[in-house]
Amino acid sequence: MGERMLMQYLPPYMQGYRELAQIMKGEQVEVDALWEALVDGMKEQFIGDATEYGISRWERIMGITPKATDTLDERRFRVLVRLNESLPYTYRSLNQRLSDICGSDGYVVALDTSAYTLNVKINLINRSNFGDVQELLDRIVPANLVVSLEIIYNQHFTVAAYTHAFLAGRTHGQIRNEVLQ
Repeated sequence: MGERMLMQYLPPYMQGYRELAQIMKGEQVEVDALWEALVDGMKEQFIGDATEYGISRWERIMGITPKATDTLDERRFRVLVRLNESLPYTYRSLNQRLSDICGSDGYVVALDTSAYTLNVKINLINRSNFGDVQELLDRIVPANLVVSLEIIYNQHFTVAAYTHAFLAGRTHGQIRNEVLQ
């Protein structure tokens, strides 16, 4: 914190006194701590810069329960998604939100207006976001639509690209339920 030294604020003729130098040295620690608290407080005003403390406050305000495995960036992202939700619901805004959560090609949406149903399928690679997608749909989809959410598991055309030797080392459950690489 060399740029905010208390001694520099004293007139030049007073800077030579040892007593004042010792007082300023003792108070410098407190001033530095206050300055850091001020900087942290400013960071908490912006989601992108918020610390663990700031994000936890936003989560409490919005009723978000973080997962134990979430990183700070994932928690920031979840808070931003919640802040960006806006009513009224539109099909385009739903697609944008799903794209934010699952990636542009990580989901499929089918809206049947005659049967009042909305079918959302997310790719297997995004199954960790299943709960987030479910919460999003619960919050923004109108109550007159029946919503179904599913995971797109590996299918024959997906598995056909792999050799028998590659697949032989896996169980049927692993082939269906895990992302093959």
